[in-house]
Amino acid sequence: MIRVSVIDPLRFGAWLLVACATASCAQAPPPAEGTSVASPERANATATELPASIARALGTDEHVLDCAQGTRDGVSRFQPDWVDTRRADLNDDGRIDWIVRGRHDCLRDDEYAYWWAYVDEPAGQRLVLPAAVANDLRTADTSTNGFRDLRLQLGDGEEVAHYDGDVYALPASEPAPTPASATGIDTVAGRLEIAELPRADGGQEAFRITLAGRELRRTGGGGDFPDFPAPRILQRYERGIAPFDETIVFQQDMRGNACDGGPLWILGLRRDGGHAISKPIDFCGGKAPQLSATREQLTIVLPGGPLNRGEGEVPIETWRYRDGEIVRVPAP
Repeated sequence: MIRVSVIDPLRFGAWLLVACATASCAQAPPPAEGTSVASPERANATATELPASIARALGTDEHVLDCAQGTRDGVSRFQPDWVDTRRADLNDDGRIDWIVRGRHDCLRDDEYAYWWAYVDEPAGQRLVLPAAVANDLRTADTSTNGFRDLRLQLGDGEEVAHYDGDVYALPASEPAPTPASATGIDTVAGRLEIAELPRADGGQEAFRITLAGRELRRTGGGGDFPDFPAPRILQRYERGIAPFDETIVFQQDMRGNACDGGPLWILGLRRDGGHAISKPIDFCGGKAPQLSATREQLTIVLPGGPLNRGEGEVPIETWRYRDGEIVRVPAP
């Protein structure tokens, strides 16, 4: 979420309008597949060549505005030398795109840097990777939706970001599933609890989800998702996705191994106690869904791959949640 502070255009513009002179911005060849864009030998662009549009965006980035050193008297203090820039052709269109790594303390998290990626288009630079945390970033030799996948290294681990048709999406962090026995979380609309209901011998599993003491949804036997009875919280966005003050993504699970995770649905919450439940996304994993969110929308990518049973493959699906509605994005 980008927060905008009131900025004096004379003070801000004096240093921000950093134009890229033609002589100093000749496009260099893209890095080889798998090359680290953080490597010094790939550094064919410097902070002084940062396009003005990217400098403006970074100058109002929440990591700058929320940092004690990032503002003075309400004015952004961002300088182009707070970042390193590297070049790589992310979508193989012959235009060399921009990968930006934070150098300043405001744009780092201990030993990790924040990374941004901007694709170079005729109309200017478009943000495709917003503030991902990693200590190294590499282009992969695989592509999704026409864009090179990005490999982000975090200590000894690695995450792969895939382009979802709009931005790069990282796999959702996986908080511990909410146990299905009288547990819950405190939300802006009251306490949310998931509880397993008693069942008779041979009866179906059933669960009740309550919000502020009132039943919100019943799943399993006698309710929704009879084949996937157990709800769990897949991801929680405490700042919310507009128009909601908090947003929670649920996934329904089943016993057995036919599907590693089932349908998804989204709960939007308001501070006044109001709520809205989205229509479900039919899913049977497979690989875990990949979620990426801004304040305005949530993108969910369902990875494709071989069928759990039988022959054939399941295609990649992209879904977008915006203004409380979820729709499938047509394949490019």
